[in-house]
Amino acid sequence: MREIGLDLAAEMPGFEPSVHPTDRIELMRAFDLLPPDDRAVLSLRFFADLEVSDVAVALGIPLGTAKSRLHRALGRLRSHMRQEL
Repeated sequence: MREIGLDLAAEMPGFEPSVHPTDRIELMRAFDLLPPDDRAVLSLRFFADLEVSDVAVALGIPLGTAKSRLHRALGRLRSHMRQEL
């Protein structure tokens, strides 16, 4: 699987971070701790702004799998963010 990092967001047209720079650094660190599948689903959903159904198509997985991966990935990201505090 191809890895997708936060640098993808900087390449998006019209991307304007709404997160404080310090928080963004913490977010990037937490994001980097995630497994590649988690980073892929989060990147496609939030940085590429795809609907969950389109994320499923892009990853070649069923819609229900995309939804559950997204849910788990957000949970792991939140957990890593709490550990950063």
